[in-house]
Amino acid sequence: MHMDAIKILLDKYELSDPVESDSIGSFTNADLNALFITLTTQGSTSLIEALKTGALIEEIDIRDLVKELEENVDNEDISFVYENLYRGSRNHLRAFVRNLDRQGVTYEPVVLDPADYQKIIDSDWERGR
Repeated sequence: MHMDAIKILLDKYELSDPVESDSIGSFTNADLNALFITLTTQGSTSLIEALKTGALIEEIDIRDLVKELEENVDNEDISFVYENLYRGSRNHLRAFVRNLDRQGVTYEPVVLDPADYQKIIDSDWERGR
């Protein structure tokens, strides 16, 4: 669904699609490819590591979306899609942290400021618009 939302924007604004292949792990950006390899390797070792990796991915998404929204986005359509993705990532982060807690593991933020992280974790589940 997330990729579909971005594809709608690419089509609407006649932008080239950087996705050359829908194959899992296929990235044109070398940094994303390296991150994918690192995170899938890390997350494949155990359930706990998979949950931690999922939480880390959401932290990265949140950081990147906030940066884009604050610094680069001046288009209502893009803002709407990014805000929805941002809300989804906050919900996903809460879910990963909750599941880690059920496993007896306290997740510590890696990317997000601890106060920003805690604010997300302490807030209620959010519904889409």
